[in-house]
Amino acid sequence: MLEPDILESMYSRLKSRDKDDLIDVVKTIGDCVGDMGKNEKVLIADAVMGIFYLDDDEESKYAELHDMVVEVLAKMGSDIIEVLIGGMVGTEMHAEHHIAHTLGRMGQPAIEALVKLFRTADDPVVRGLALHALSHIDDPALIGILDEVIATLDHGSAELRDAATGAIGSMIECIGGLCLSTESYSKVFDKLIATLSDPHGGTRSKAVRSIGKLAKMDILNDEQKARLLPVITGILGIDDQHQWDRAFIVRREAEEAYFHLTGEKVSSVGALSICRKD
Repeated sequence: MLEPDILESMYSRLKSRDKDDLIDVVKTIGDCVGDMGKNEKVLIADAVMGIFYLDDDEESKYAELHDMVVEVLAKMGSDIIEVLIGGMVGTEMHAEHHIAHTLGRMGQPAIEALVKLFRTADDPVVRGLALHALSHIDDPALIGILDEVIATLDHGSAELRDAATGAIGSMIECIGGLCLSTESYSKVFDKLIATLSDPHGGTRSKAVRSIGKLAKMDILNDEQKARLLPVITGILGIDDQHQWDRAFIVRREAEEAYFHLTGEKVSSVGALSICRKD
C-alpha cells in the first residue's frame, strides 16, 4: 500500500498535459508498482490511460511517453485487465490501439479476457483489436481459436479481416511451442488464397505474407505450389496477362513469397509500367 499523500500526488500530477511532467510521474509510478495494492493499481491505471488520449502529433511528441505508459501498465499485471478492457471499448481509435498494445505486452494473464472480447464484442473494430493483441502473445491459446479466426475473414469489417489475416500469419509460425496440424495448414492455405481478392490492400498484403511463410517453411505440397505460382506472378505482373496488384505493399510481399516459392528474386514491373505510360 502507498502512503495516501504519495497516491494523491500521483493522481493529481496525471492531470497535467505537459509531456516532461507526465514522463516524470509515469517513471515514479513505475517505480512504485510493487508497493501498490489492487485498488491502487486500478485507480492509477485508469488515470494513466488518459495519457493515451493525448494525440501523437506530426513530430511524435507523445510517442516516448505512450511507450512508457504501455510498459508501466503491463507491469501492473492482471489486477488492471478489466480496466484496460473497459477502456478499449467505445473510445478513440488511437487510444484503442495503445490499450490493445498494452494487453498484448501483458502476455499470458490477458489471454482469457482478450479471447472473450474477440468472441463477444459488438464492435468489429474492438474484436479486431483483441485479436491483434492476442497475435502478439506467444501462447498456443491463439491456435485454439483458429476456426473462429478463419471465419472472420468473411466479415464485413475491413479492420476485423485485417486483424484476422495478421493473426493467421502468427499461427502459421509455431507459437507457444505448438504448431498447426497438416489439415489446418491446408485449410489456412485455401482461405488465404481466397483472401487475395479482398478489396482492402492491407489485408491482401498480410495474406501474401502469410502464404510466403508457408512457402518458406516448406509446408506447401506440389499441388499447392502449382496453384500458388500463377497467383503470385499475376500479383507481380510478370505473367502473360500483366494485371498486377496496384497496391505496392501487396507486390512487395509477393516478391518475398515468389523468392520462397522458387528461390529466384524478381521485381514487380507494375508501378514502372504505369510510369512509362505517362
